[in-house]
Order: sequence, then C-alpha cells, then structure tokens
Amino acid sequence: FLILCSPFILQNIFSHPDYSSRMGLFNIDFENKVKILNFTLNHYFDVKYIIYLISILIFYIFFKKDFNSSFSYAFKGFLILMILSIFLPFIFILLSPVVIWYKHFFDVKNLIFIIWIILFSSFIINIIVSRYKIFRSEFLL
Repeated sequence: FLILCSPFILQNIFSHPDYSSRMGLFNIDFENKVKILNFTLNHYFDVKYIIYLISILIFYIFFKKDFNSSFSYAFKGFLILMILSIFLPFIFILLSPVVIWYKHFFDVKNLIFIIWIILFSSFIINIIVSRYKIFRSEFLL
C-alpha cells in the first residue's frame, strides 16, 4: 500500500502551494457539509433511485432460488457494492475537510446501475438457456 501510494504522497509534499487550488480542491466548512449532505440525501430519496432499489430487492426475493453458485457470488458482491455506494458518500463528506467535486459519488452510482443491467441480463439469459435448453453446447455451458 505504501509503495503504491508513495508517489501521490510525495507529490503532495513537494508540490507548489497552489497545486491543490489548481486541481479544484476546496475546503468545506460545517455549513457547506450540511448543504452537501442534504443534497446527497435528497438525491438518494429521489423516486428513480427508490424504484431502482425496490426493483433490485424484488428481483433478489423472487429469483433467489434460481441463482447458481457463481451468479449468487456475483450478486452478493453487487449488493455489497450497492450498499457501500449508499453509505460511503456520507462518511466521506463528514470526515473529509476538502472536496474536489462531490457529485462523483453519483457517477459511481450510475456505474453500479450499469453493472446491475449487465448482471440482470446475464441472469435472464442463463435462465432462458437452462430452462429451455437453447444453445446447448460445450462452449456456452
């Protein structure tokens, strides 16, 4: 960890004093933290995001018995990633004295949504292939 992080630490130690301002890094005080936390909380209570979470839970409840072992591990990893993407923005905002762009957490949420589409599609294709014995060959199964 230290070997991988040392270039970034050294860059911060030996950089020009206005380097952080050129990167767009700015300090946030308590009042700004409250505003950012409020904005983030409102974002997570948006109707689209609630529908997204409910659809994932319904999918998990109804299709849990159809999961094979490899898909079950992938879906559990996805659920952990999704839960972390909900809680980590709040922890980061509370603990960090500086921020570059607070909306990058929402970009991560969008990436997790794309992962969900891929995971859901692969599960549906797996069900269709296994139930209807379509494309039975050694290369696909």
